[in-house]
Amino acid sequence: MRELKTVTHSDHPMPAAGRIWVVDEAELTELPDSTLGMSWAEGTRIHRAIANAICGTPEQLTAEELEFLCDITDTAYADVARELGLNKSTVTNWRKKGEVAKRSDSSRLKRWFWFKLFGE
Repeated sequence: MRELKTVTHSDHPMPAAGRIWVVDEAELTELPDSTLGMSWAEGTRIHRAIANAICGTPEQLTAEELEFLCDITDTAYADVARELGLNKSTVTNWRKKGEVAKRSDSSRLKRWFWFKLFGE
């Protein structure tokens, strides 16, 4: 059995939340066929870092960022609507329009998701 080698890849491109993020360093595993793969733990670490970056910006939350945050926290759009006291169809319309309608809702959701991921 061949020992798998870990390779540190600098400036690794990572697609998430509707754009390509550049990760300073990613730990990749060289597979038996010489391709590089990412472990579940490394992918989770990078996704959490991306979520932290999204939640820490003052920009309006995009629909793709909202979908990404929902995916990594296993949160349904119905839960997002309940958190804001809105109808689920409102959140669905945000997805169609491409962004969260109000800046105040965007800021509140960023704080909520940040605490879901890092608050405890």
